[in-house]
Parts: sequence; C-alpha cells; structure tokens
Amino acid sequence: MRLHAVAAAFGVAFLACSGAASAQTQPKGDSLRVPDSLHIQRLTTRDGSTMVGRITAVDETTVRFASDMGETTIPLDRIRELREFPLTAMHSGELWFPTPNANRLLFAPTGRSLRAGDGYFADYELFFPFVAYGITDRITIAGGVSLFPTNDISKQVFYVGPKIGLIERPNSAFSVGALFAGVPGSNGGD
Repeated sequence: MRLHAVAAAFGVAFLACSGAASAQTQPKGDSLRVPDSLHIQRLTTRDGSTMVGRITAVDETTVRFASDMGETTIPLDRIRELREFPLTAMHSGELWFPTPNANRLLFAPTGRSLRAGDGYFADYELFFPFVAYGITDRITIAGGVSLFPTNDISKQVFYVGPKIGLIERPNSAFSVGALFAGVPGSNGGD
C-alpha cells in the first residue's frame, strides 16, 4: 500500500508542475503596470509586433508605452502579451532572455533554486522521468520513478532530490541537496 501512496504523490507533483509550466503571460488587470526602474518590459500586440521598453501610464482603455521609438498609446484589447524582465537582461540595446534552466545542467543541479510555483519535467535516458517544483524561492523538491517495462511496480526505481538554496546572488549561488534512490522490496521490505 505504501508503494501506491508514493506513486500517487509523484502523480500529484507532476500535475502541479505541469500546471505551473503552462502558466500564461496574458496581461490581466493589475499586471499592466508601470514597472520600477530596475525592470524592462516586452509588449506584444495581437498582430505580432513587439516593443521593448516600459509602460509609463495605464488607464481603463489604453497604456502609454515608451520604447526607443518614442512613446505610443496602445488600446488594451490590442495587447496579446506583456512580459517583465530585469534591466540586466538588456545587453547593447538587445533583450536577452533569461536562461530557462539556470537551476540544472544536463543531469546534475546547479546552486540556483526554482522560484516558488515554478516547475519542470525532464526525462533522462527515456526510462527516468523527473519532476521538480519550487516550494519556496529557496526550497525545491524533485523526484520520479523509473519506467522499466515490467508489470511489477516494485521493480521500479523511486528517487527524490530535495535542494535548499543558501546563497543566491546575480553571478553565483550555493545550495545543499541530496538524491535518494531505491527499489521497493529490494531489501526485503515492501
């Protein structure tokens, strides 16, 4: 029975991560705001045009958007997407997107933690799926179960990898974590 509870927990974690991963950047209500001086915005209109700059004013029907082309008034119903980035993402007048996998390398993790509510799904060598979820900005939980072709779930490998971020700076990070793995029933249990 314990084995089914572990499998159910991984299923719930997977659904939580997949829900977080499909989050939209569609502008809603107060998301259309004037950013602070440490952030820049990329606005995409319904026709696919994009501008990089920042909102300078918002009212009930329009936004004023300042970019290197000047200031433009845009009706709210013409805005498809608005994303905000740190000002450090600008390099020589170009917007560089943040690294989507700053918290892991090919297999091993880095010192960076997932942000609260962020998650991902990875698959190593086809038989080792892995889900990770940021519980807080400093605590990440990850894990999975192997997918070896067998009818006996007790022959699968279960693994869990918690990570706690201790120091995180723009150019460096330090975390502690572990990877626990096992096969239920391999030592006479379950």
